[in-house]
Amino acid sequence: MTNNPLAALNDIHLPEPIGWWPLALGWYVILILAGLAIVGLAYFTIQRVQHRRRQQALQQTLHAITGRYRTSPNSSELIAELSVYLRRLVITYYPDSATLSGQDWLQFLDQFVEQPNFSQGTGKLLLTAPYQKNAPNNCSELIQLIETASQKIITTKRRSHAC
Repeated sequence: MTNNPLAALNDIHLPEPIGWWPLALGWYVILILAGLAIVGLAYFTIQRVQHRRRQQALQQTLHAITGRYRTSPNSSELIAELSVYLRRLVITYYPDSATLSGQDWLQFLDQFVEQPNFSQGTGKLLLTAPYQKNAPNNCSELIQLIETASQKIITTKRRSHAC
């Protein structure tokens, strides 16, 4: 009876199967990058939505002011409201402009239109008309100028910050 030497050997012990946790270092890097991408996308989406809401609110305010003027044409009240609207609009996008007044304010506004329509044209009414007894009755040029300037202010700031 020959003894088989292989019969005395024990079975091979297989290692435990590799688990999914803890993750390898590469997976941590991928998860962090994916998280940063999601946070960045959410930030830019929120910024874009806020910009659109702000833009819509500004346009609605301007339309409300001009609508009130069409129903009851009070020129001095209209010009005062347009001046406040334009000041708020510019301060929203250019906070450093809050200290400007008088001719400096009008020259600052001129950079948003092709010609010096604020400092040398219809825009001068913003400085003088609210304090006059008899303000000019036809304000359609001023309304058109402010609509053009407000669109330029919004789009110029939009391009410069790309929010």
